[in-house]
Amino acid sequence: MPYISEKRVEVSDEVTRKALIVFETPKEFYNQARLMITNEELVLLAAMGVETRCLDELCSIVAEFGLADDAGGFIDNAWRRVIIDKIEDMEANAIKYKAANFYNRFPVFAQYEPEIYSTVPKHIMDAMCDWEYEIYLGERRKNVLYKLKGLELDEKTHRIDFLTLDEAMQVIDECETEINVVPCDCKAMTYYHHKPTDGCINFGSDQFEINSQRNRGYGRKLSKEEAKELLRECGKAGLMHCGVSSGICNCDGPSCFNLRIAAELEARRVFPRAHYSIGYRRDKCTDCGICTKICNFNAFSFTAYREVRFDPDKCYGCTICADNCPENAIRLEKTSLGG
Repeated sequence: MPYISEKRVEVSDEVTRKALIVFETPKEFYNQARLMITNEELVLLAAMGVETRCLDELCSIVAEFGLADDAGGFIDNAWRRVIIDKIEDMEANAIKYKAANFYNRFPVFAQYEPEIYSTVPKHIMDAMCDWEYEIYLGERRKNVLYKLKGLELDEKTHRIDFLTLDEAMQVIDECETEINVVPCDCKAMTYYHHKPTDGCINFGSDQFEINSQRNRGYGRKLSKEEAKELLRECGKAGLMHCGVSSGICNCDGPSCFNLRIAAELEARRVFPRAHYSIGYRRDKCTDCGICTKICNFNAFSFTAYREVRFDPDKCYGCTICADNCPENAIRLEKTSLGG
């Protein structure tokens, strides 16, 4: 359970402004940031500034301003809530702290405090998501453009591949580390709750990232069988299985930042990479319409005569249509990577 401060402090407009600047908060979202940060945390941020601080310094700030009776618990909770980050000081062999930022706090707020996030007007949610997306895009634009030319960057390569259900199952079977699941940050931020929200399956690699959600205490452990059952449920609900370096994301078209990048940069089938083309067999189709419901790109749709129609130019090659077709009217044809 998170530590809850037993004390409340009042904060001036000047302290609030200073804290939100330290937190790198866009001015247009100051009101929303106040939902994400407690009064005590604002005082802590303002006093910390942009400097890296040791634990004793933070404890002194807590005591000086009367922020909590349990300084260690308060600081740990502020770290867990992505108000502050831990920094490994290799030279001193010690953990230090610095202020986190609005960009990293926003997804966690949306994922784990949806009751409060739901009070934000939808047009403000959309504006916050657009702001978050532009930064996310900026970190990946160069790499995606390289991929479009058939090249790869050696550094910070963002590899994402569509997987069939069987391939995703095999990845789970071969996993030799702990399996953890967290709510999808994209769906949480866009407040898109029409499909399963617990969709990001992470493997053990993030345990080595000091500020990962796993280390901050979020998510829940899954057995291999639980992870495979989650994959089945996500696929039936129209979520696509994307293999990433840290695990498997179960993505959906309306909210996924990576698919938004694919559309904006015209990187369909390249980012995420598609390994299959879809072969639609009209002679086997019974027009049940399952494919029209789960396709995220409207590649399958009904004609005026309620006959299923497939448009390959809209297809991203995610393969969930084939996994869900009861009549085997959709077959997968292996292609060259990104083809």
